[in-house]
Amino acid sequence: MVGVALAVVFAVLGLHLSLVAGLIAGAVALFGATWLLTALAHKTWPPSNTRPRPALGRRKSPYLVAGATLVVASVTAGTTVLAPVEGTETPIAAPEPSFWDLETGSRIAYWEYEAEGDETSPTPIIYVHGGPGGFTDEQDFSFIPQLAETGHDVYLYDQPGAGLSPDLELDEYTEERWLADLDAIREKTESEKAILIGQSAGGYIVEAYAANYPDHVEKAILTAPGGYLASDELTAAEAAEGAELERLDPDFHNRSGDVAKMQEALTPRILVAVALQGFGMTSASANLVSQDELKRWSATALDSGFGLNFMSNMELNSEFTEHMPDTIQRLEELDIPTMMLKPQFDYVSWTAQYAYVEANRDMQVVYIEGAEHRAWALQPEASFDAIATFIDGGVQEVYTGSESPAITLGDD
Repeated sequence: MVGVALAVVFAVLGLHLSLVAGLIAGAVALFGATWLLTALAHKTWPPSNTRPRPALGRRKSPYLVAGATLVVASVTAGTTVLAPVEGTETPIAAPEPSFWDLETGSRIAYWEYEAEGDETSPTPIIYVHGGPGGFTDEQDFSFIPQLAETGHDVYLYDQPGAGLSPDLELDEYTEERWLADLDAIREKTESEKAILIGQSAGGYIVEAYAANYPDHVEKAILTAPGGYLASDELTAAEAAEGAELERLDPDFHNRSGDVAKMQEALTPRILVAVALQGFGMTSASANLVSQDELKRWSATALDSGFGLNFMSNMELNSEFTEHMPDTIQRLEELDIPTMMLKPQFDYVSWTAQYAYVEANRDMQVVYIEGAEHRAWALQPEASFDAIATFIDGGVQEVYTGSESPAITLGDD
């Protein structure tokens, strides 16, 4: 066990340089430690008088034991933590993108749809996809461009490291960069203000942008936004909410999204890479599994065209968790018209999302019955009507309760 522990430590240290360095360091450490322990064992426990060991055998046995251990360890590692990461990304059914080279250094794939109708507005709609580390997919392309019917130009874009936008270095996946990118995109539209729509983690990005760039947000629309506040009280409240939702509908969590698919497809190599990144060893993690490998793997696991960038996801989740308390505090001091679209079968808890409701004055919450996390996937008409009505300043039925609408309305 001592030899294995030393081998792991040296392998991780080597991984900070490269995968080859990690393999060599781990192999040398394992062989050396096993050889030394075997040799010490011979010294500590000499042969008995009844069955003496030949001198040649005593000299060779440390090498034999160390070699055999190295072979066994190599075979085990080759079928677990070093097994190839399998998966394939395939092009999705999407229009050909254009690209912006932003002043932030990001190269962004984007799509523009011109406003429709006789009366158009100079204020664009910018759609911010989720993840983080996700991408603009077919369901987005089939729905979001329709919002041009409200008389606004519509922009969709892939965030860095997602979809068709190139990867960044791991230390560049920060909230500050994400907000700077969004502001640079807003500047590219040549408009002082924008209507922002954020799906899932994109909802948090929209709120963080509004908190930091309030003069550039005309309206904010959050669709099943991700929540990043963390406390024991919130964890307990989320568990209670989940239990009540399952009581009302035992099949609730089976209808609330595809998160479990990736969990079921996790491999030892990916688990180790995730653990290394979780401990802040980003270089070692990236050398064990690349961003492209993880995206190909998750594309296959989720049966989607592109995959989730797991590494940017972890880096940004950590960033969002760190900065959300400050974001909420800033939002409480502002008065930006904001709406939340809350799907019935949303895997993000209402408990996690309610901070947005409390932070935004007069937030409109529209409950979409029968919808999953991406509301327009199953309920496009209801989703379009709710968003369009809010953009146009119309009146619609809103939810005003403090408990999850899936519980309050589902229990009626």
